[in-house]
Amino acid sequence: MMTDMKKALLRVQCAGFALDEAVLFLDTHPNNKPALDFYHQKVKEYNMAMEMYVSQFGPLNFTQVKDKNSWTWAKGPMPWEEDANVEI
Repeated sequence: MMTDMKKALLRVQCAGFALDEAVLFLDTHPNNKPALDFYHQKVKEYNMAMEMYVSQFGPLNFTQVKDKNSWTWAKGPMPWEEDANVEI
């Protein structure tokens, strides 16, 4: 069974993978309109997935720390650590 945290992280990873692939394609085909449209769609999906993950489970990278009173980046297990991925 997948936890909500794992599902949210998977959405971020899938959108990020598609975005990386679009960037690689656009590097060699910069005038391809469908690829450019795909890229912009994936940017939106990636940003939405990241925002959802961060708002529910905390930052995935240190630039996403929003708390002005506490360094939340180092709190708890990191998303890629086993303790963060236990089945509940």
